[in-house]
Amino acid sequence: MCSSDLNNVKTTITSNGRIGFTDITDTKGTGITYEGNEMIYECGLMIGLSTTKVSDCVRNTSTQDNDFKSIRSVHYVTPSIKDEEAHTSFNDSLSAYILGIQVEQRSYEWKNTPNDKFAIIEYKITNQSSVTYDSIFAGLFTDWDILAGSGSDYLYNRADWDDQHRLAYTYSSKASTKIGGVSLLTNDPPSCFSMDNSNIGGNNINAGDGLTTTEKYNSISRGVYRR
Repeated sequence: MCSSDLNNVKTTITSNGRIGFTDITDTKGTGITYEGNEMIYECGLMIGLSTTKVSDCVRNTSTQDNDFKSIRSVHYVTPSIKDEEAHTSFNDSLSAYILGIQVEQRSYEWKNTPNDKFAIIEYKITNQSSVTYDSIFAGLFTDWDILAGSGSDYLYNRADWDDQHRLAYTYSSKASTKIGGVSLLTNDPPSCFSMDNSNIGGNNINAGDGLTTTEKYNSISRGVYRR
């Protein structure tokens, strides 16, 4: 693990595709904090080919998937234009349905304003299998906990999508607090599937009772589908 803590955003960069914590019980890592406020419950990478083939490191219907195997442990490197930079690489050789992909991950932070309010995570995904894929989808599952105070304040979390900034974000409807989000910085088609942690039916995916492989694939493959 590497602590990315140079600016107002502090988090833990791992070698298994997760961000903030290495485990689902949130015991190893610093989470994601902004100006000292804890803001995340779970965050991790998902890469999907179909409704039966998704490699990831986030919750399933019973515990948590651990499909990514570290090739090179996360480590700091001497930055060029960045003030802090960490690299790691991993593949999906631990998956039940191996896609044969390798991920090169780089994280960046800057310490001075106006660039001290975010961290950048860069992914380079390479198909190392002998199979040609027509298309493959990747995305981050993020379960934000934006707390106005404490206790069950996360129940007031609401999610939305900002077209202009290609930003999926979460805020608290209880009070004016911090906002957590993920913005796509490339020109690739964006994806956003906002989930309610309840069984409301319709086109919702209830992440509160775990995620099936089909639900994971649908959440990253449909573009800006549910905001």
